[in-house]
Amino acid sequence: MQAARTSTGCTSGWGRWRWGRRPWRPEDKVKEQIETLKSHLEEKHRTELKALQDKLGKRTGQVERMLVEASALKALADAKGNAELLLPHVKAATRLRETENGEFVVEVVGPDGNVRISPATGKTGPMSIEELVAEMKQSVLYGVCFEGTGASGSGATGTVANHPRPNGPYQISAADAKDPYRYRSAKEAAVKAGQTLQIVD
Repeated sequence: MQAARTSTGCTSGWGRWRWGRRPWRPEDKVKEQIETLKSHLEEKHRTELKALQDKLGKRTGQVERMLVEASALKALADAKGNAELLLPHVKAATRLRETENGEFVVEVVGPDGNVRISPATGKTGPMSIEELVAEMKQSVLYGVCFEGTGASGSGATGTVANHPRPNGPYQISAADAKDPYRYRSAKEAAVKAGQTLQIVD
């Protein structure tokens, strides 16, 4: 009777092991190989996709720089500005934006990154790159980089800041002082010359 109980116990234990863990089958190895290959292909796809995105990003950046530079060079040439000196400053104040229909437009932005509004009377649209260059041409800071720029004195029209007489003050009109870009340019020019910027009516 004891032997029978022992035999029954062993049979019961074997049954639990046998049904708790399914015996290995050849198709398990195939399934494992498929999963490994799938994981490898997914990783390869992610790597190739990232490389393609990086390459596309670089190409897009190159196109953007070319379009912005082309627009800036044309505006500077029309205004007879020194492109070698002014181009970096124009590019720093502009950016390229893609419209909903896939076209690219050059935008003029301020130090805060917001699009600047056209200074022309009656206009509420964005500032053009030609208007930016025209503004720079009237600037004390950049005006000397344009051919034939000689605006000076308190009667100069549309200047960012009046070109000072020797040892004279740097001045900016109250209207121009409201424009952060114009005020900053005039302030930098005055500080560089060791002068105080004066706001006049």
